[in-house]
Amino acid sequence: MLLLTEQHPESFGQVQQFISLASRLKDDILLTQPSSVLVLDPPDVLPPSVSIFLQNSCAMSVYCVEACWNTLNSTIWNDEHTLEDSLIQDFAAHGHSLGLCVLLCQF
Repeated sequence: MLLLTEQHPESFGQVQQFISLASRLKDDILLTQPSSVLVLDPPDVLPPSVSIFLQNSCAMSVYCVEACWNTLNSTIWNDEHTLEDSLIQDFAAHGHSLGLCVLLCQF
């Protein structure tokens, strides 16, 4: 993580938001992958719509999004946290127009 922040000066909060948002987009990420990609392993590349959403929501460059995904994809793929209320606004503002939607469950 330190190496990532040294190479890309985005804040830790941006990286944390990237992890939170990307972990909720597994279905959207898998949708564009070849059928040979195993669902238990993170794909090597993000679909363009997911990359653009993460760029806009996290205020990151395309290069930082790629670096974050390459560095953190295993962590993201195994993250099972619930969606925080503050992140719902990001999906509404930046994701719906790109066809990204997250199912929200309340217990």
